[in-house]
Amino acid sequence: KNASIIIEPRSGCSHDVMLVVFVQAEDAGSPSKRTLIRETWGNATQYDNRARLFFVMGVSSVRREENRFDDILQGDYVDYSVQQSFEALFALRWVSQHCPGAKFIMRADEAQFVNLFTILHHLSLITETPYPSRFVMCSVRTDQPVDFRKQMDVPGELYSERVFPAFCSVGFYILSQSAAASLINASSYVPYFAIDDIYVTGL
Repeated sequence: KNASIIIEPRSGCSHDVMLVVFVQAEDAGSPSKRTLIRETWGNATQYDNRARLFFVMGVSSVRREENRFDDILQGDYVDYSVQQSFEALFALRWVSQHCPGAKFIMRADEAQFVNLFTILHHLSLITETPYPSRFVMCSVRTDQPVDFRKQMDVPGELYSERVFPAFCSVGFYILSQSAAASLINASSYVPYFAIDDIYVTGL
């Protein structure tokens, strides 16, 4: 099930946008980290509008913030940790539908500082040569053990192996549109669980 949209960016993506960045809000009711990102690495005007950034979140009072900045994507769900996978897929669906011309989609969170100049430079170089249609760039973790005593979000009936599959760690990844479409499609039949890095990019 996908969330219904409460607020979405009005301006969408221009034809010049190569990379769409969605930042998952840690605390939708507290805008301080969003303000810092807007004033630093998230200011799209620094990048000749080749990047478009928005913040994705559940139900909260952010209408005034959205009216000012036009960078909020809000769904009709409650922001709990168990909703992180749901929220990431909600954002991927929106980008796929509203920014189809963008070549890449990036996920980050509010606690991260991202050097978008370097990322855009590398992505520009990648597009100059043939690259896989289902492209994923991230820091890959391949040896994460499953500890059911600690990770109560993953019941044994959903995942019974001793080690998680390879996944993008630290909550940061870049996908091509084709890779995002494949992940969205897989979510319709892969049983849901809440560890978003593993669910979205690992299974």
